[in-house]
Order: sequence, then structure tokens, then C-alpha cells
Amino acid sequence: MNFNMISAFSTGEASETKLDKENPVFQSSSCDKESIRKSYPMDCKFRGRCLFFGNGLFDVKRKRDFINEDSLLIKKTFTNLGFKTKSYIDLEYQNIKHTLDKLTRQDFTNDDCICIFISTHGESDGLIWAKDVCYPFIKTFEDRIASIKSLINKPKIFFIQACRGLQIDKGICSSEVTSSEDEVDGNQILTKVSIKADIFKAYSAPPGFVSWQASLFIREVCKSFNKYGKTADLETIVKIASREVRKFENKSKYSARNGANQIPYIEHTLDKMVYFRDKESPSTCF
Repeated sequence: MNFNMISAFSTGEASETKLDKENPVFQSSSCDKESIRKSYPMDCKFRGRCLFFGNGLFDVKRKRDFINEDSLLIKKTFTNLGFKTKSYIDLEYQNIKHTLDKLTRQDFTNDDCICIFISTHGESDGLIWAKDVCYPFIKTFEDRIASIKSLINKPKIFFIQACRGLQIDKGICSSEVTSSEDEVDGNQILTKVSIKADIFKAYSAPPGFVSWQASLFIREVCKSFNKYGKTADLETIVKIASREVRKFENKSKYSARNGANQIPYIEHTLDKMVYFRDKESPSTCF
């Protein structure tokens, strides 16, 4: 199954005021029956778990700032959306694997979804860093989470703040003014679901490119969730965050880096919209 890829987020630079006025999803938590049918059922007892894996200290890489600040920001933002939150800071690779293996043995039947944030150094070819070594994101995180049977047909959401290579996005000048969308066995019906189904990944940069500023992407994602998390759908929320990130221009004494830009990058296999409307009694810790 191929991922639906959206890299440049051609959503324009609409102001939030215009979005608020023109898009009813930003005005009310209510929605029509048609939009409910096209969204994932988020009616389990619990919203789900939001886990943060942040690495600021490394054996052989330079220190990264804002890890503790990101942890607190994610906790505040996603607790407000009804998630149970937990942070794992500066883990070595074996500890990351152990934590994820333990997670795969847990029961998520009563959870709507799962959300995982990762903030660390990154390399090309999908490699990211633990405290001691680099390792493949997909094999370590995505494949493990996708294998959890109690999360089948539920959103599995990843936010990855990390470089994805050494290329520098110098941007391109534009004079355009933009404005700111079965198998049947006897009487039992068996349904097969792709191991790659219902996955949403938002990276801080496209494949091959540098990700500037350790906390920029996570900060804007949380800001967008804080404002629109209970009314807009997941992809719209991330696109609004992307619109803010794309305004960033790196300032550096090195000419190759000075003026560099950044644009987040989404790939997903969701087949419905994801909303995080209020539950009656959200649980916030575990």
C-alpha cells in the first residue's frame, strides 16, 4: 500500500481569522452526520496514550536543547485532549526497544488511538538517534506499534522532530500573493487489514533535509492543537502548524545555512478523518 504523501502543504497563507469565519469546524465542536460517518469512531472509554521520546544528551552527538520544555508542553497540550501522557528522556537504544516491546504487550481495546512524539538527532535513510547509537525509526517504532492487534482500525499517530539528511532548503523567491482543504469462512466474516493501515506521520522536514531549531516543529504543533484540537481534524491541525513553521528563516554566520527554510512533511494511510472532541471523563495519567 502506498502512502498518501503531502509535502509542501499547499494550503496558502490564510489568516486564522479568515479560517475561523469560513470553516465551520473552527467555530463549533458539532458536525453533521456525514462528517461523523467519515471520521474514526473515537468512542472508547479512553482517548489513548501520548508518549514522548526525547533525546537531548548523546554519547557522540552534540547536545540538543528544549527537551524538558517539549515534554512539559506535550503533556499539557495532550492531557487537555484527554490523553494519558508519559515521557521517556535520554534513553539508550536497548531501553527504547525494551519500552516499546513492553508497550506492544499491553491492551489498547479501551483506547481510541495512540500518539507518539520523538525529538532527537536524525540522519538520512530513516535513521534517528538514541543516546548511544542511531537506529531505524520504521522498524523500531512504526512496525512495533502497527503490530498491536488492539490498535487495528485505530489511528496510530507519530510526530518526528529530527533531521532527515544534510540538504539545506534555501527556499525560492516568489512574487505571488497567496491567500489563505472479504474473506468468508462459513458464517464468520474475516476482514484483513494492511499492517500499514491507519498510520499518520508528521515529520519536521522532508526526506533528505535538515530540520532547524530543536523545538520549532513541536512548539507549533502543540500551539495548533491548543487552539483547534477539539474542533478541527488532525490533518488540518498539522497543516496550520506547518504554515507557521514555513515562515521560519534560519539565521547563521555561515552563508550556506543563513536564510535556510523549513517545511514539515506528512505521510499517512488514514482513510477517515481524526477528531479529538471532548469525552465525558478523560483520564490523564498511567
